[in-house]
Amino acid sequence: MRVALFTETYLPQINGAVTHIKMLKDGLVSLGHQAIVVAPKAVKKYSLTDDELICPGLPLKKIYNYSLAAPYSKKREDYIRKFKPDVIHIHNEFGMGFSALKMAKKLNIPLVYTLHSEYNKYLFYVAFPGAMQLAEKLSYKYMGYFAKNADVMISPSAKAEEYLKEIGVDREVIVIPNNADVDTFSADHRDMIKRNLLRDQIGTAHSALVFCFVGRIGKEKSLDDLIDFWQQTQVSKEKAELWIIGGGPQLNELKEKVETLGLKDEIRFLGSVEHGKISEYLWAADFYATASLSEMHSVSMLEAMAAGLPVLQRLDEQNLSQIEEGVNGYIYKDASEFKEKIQQILNMPEAEIRAFQQRTAESMKAHGKEELAAKIVEIYQMAIQTKKENSCKICPLKRFFIKK
Repeated sequence: MRVALFTETYLPQINGAVTHIKMLKDGLVSLGHQAIVVAPKAVKKYSLTDDELICPGLPLKKIYNYSLAAPYSKKREDYIRKFKPDVIHIHNEFGMGFSALKMAKKLNIPLVYTLHSEYNKYLFYVAFPGAMQLAEKLSYKYMGYFAKNADVMISPSAKAEEYLKEIGVDREVIVIPNNADVDTFSADHRDMIKRNLLRDQIGTAHSALVFCFVGRIGKEKSLDDLIDFWQQTQVSKEKAELWIIGGGPQLNELKEKVETLGLKDEIRFLGSVEHGKISEYLWAADFYATASLSEMHSVSMLEAMAAGLPVLQRLDEQNLSQIEEGVNGYIYKDASEFKEKIQQILNMPEAEIRAFQQRTAESMKAHGKEELAAKIVEIYQMAIQTKKENSCKICPLKRFFIKK
């Protein structure tokens, strides 16, 4: 099978969608399929490698330095015609996504669309002050256009259907949870000597329990809440620390907040870390903590779980299935419950913590790239068949997938 994966953001940028696309592409290739990623970069000319079509784009400095490509390009279409994809798979909805949608229609190719985010939670990045309501209305109409025109729609979370209802679209979504690169992040690679050396560099005690967060330092991640929750635990740095790993537009603001609260020794901002080195920081930590309510299915969280870090996840009704209480983490509702869970963990014997970490790592064993690709290949196959029959209906697809 030949698959064209369209996205607005790809390597060397790192985020959940990029990691998902890279895993899917690698998984497809590992299973014997051909896959090409079609993505923009801040370049002037097209270039083609074995697995990526790089398209010219304009840099968007305000939005994590992403690049925006033109919604139509004859040259891009020619490349896709030559590749002859059996399926076009959209992962983002801007210039690249729009062109993919149009190409799929024009070339009569099945169109699969993965909704990775609830975009109403990101509008503050682009909307002018006082124009949020208008921006939301326009975004709903635009996102609805993609949802209505896709042959099959996928999302890593049940949140997607709720989001579609909110924007006025009634259709089913096949939920395929995100996976992580289990081999790369496996807790089996944990090395206590390297762990202690990294802690020495950071200034963290070997005996302290480290809770960490990895991701964009942006408003949508609710890190200001996580900092407030941590403050209320009143835990000394000798017992526990919170590492915040990543960069983003809210970084300086949050640093100032931590300084004002007098928590700079308990909460450490480690800055952006190359994705290839993130595993070393996870292996040096003990637990993963997040207060974000904007996630569909956090890939950073899954990578931490693969590294053996149980998760403290804020209650998010549509994502309850992602954490099994006491097996791979805990769910908390508010600051009071967060404090309670932290104290519960601090009171655990070391052997119990290690067993908790082992259970968490084991829970990720069957969540690698090939497992992800195999699930999505089933969707591709059914989409191709229904396209041939000129009767693409989502309900039969969902029943087929569930039976598998």
